[in-house]
Amino acid sequence: MKKFKDLTADDFPGMDAEKITQWKEAVMQMNRNWSIGLIVLVAINIVLYLATRSLMLGGIVFFIIMFFVNQGPSRTARVLQKELGLTRAVIMKARKRATS
Repeated sequence: MKKFKDLTADDFPGMDAEKITQWKEAVMQMNRNWSIGLIVLVAINIVLYLATRSLMLGGIVFFIIMFFVNQGPSRTARVLQKELGLTRAVIMKARKRATS
């Protein structure tokens, strides 16, 4: 199965190539933001644990920050996904078709 990042507009026949590209970039940006955010959260928790000898999870703060950081890409991805009629099934079908 083809990875999400390797999908192209050609994998979604009959759909606007520019919008597919914008949607994919917005989803990839959200994924990058979450990955970086989780790494930072783990690093902060390690430093806090070493400094205070107790595990302080800043999970709620993390999710509030990520909500604001991902607002733009998330909104863009949702709107484009709705406009294009992309569902999980359509995306999975494109991923499978791309490898056949």
